[in-house]
Amino acid sequence: MRENMAVMKQQIAHTHLQIIAELGKSSITVEELLKLKVGDVIRTTTHIDQEIEVSIDGKRKLAARPGTSDGKKAIRIIRQLTEDDLVEQDILYKPGNH
Repeated sequence: MRENMAVMKQQIAHTHLQIIAELGKSSITVEELLKLKVGDVIRTTTHIDQEIEVSIDGKRKLAARPGTSDGKKAIRIIRQLTEDDLVEQDILYKPGNH
């Protein structure tokens, strides 16, 4: 049994997962999209002082804050998302409410 666990851990250690930190959501028209140019600002549903969601392999899992590390863009994990967080976020986001 321990040998199987060791083999599984070794295999999992080299597995790659997609991690996405979502800065916010927004809704714009196609006309607005076509008119976008460098320097334009798109307002999102997330305020600058709010936590952002981190998805791992397509599943929302963590809350984080944006920042920098060694001069590069980074996120700091704050906590794991709870079931309440996931339901509340789905209720709060309604396309067109920006």
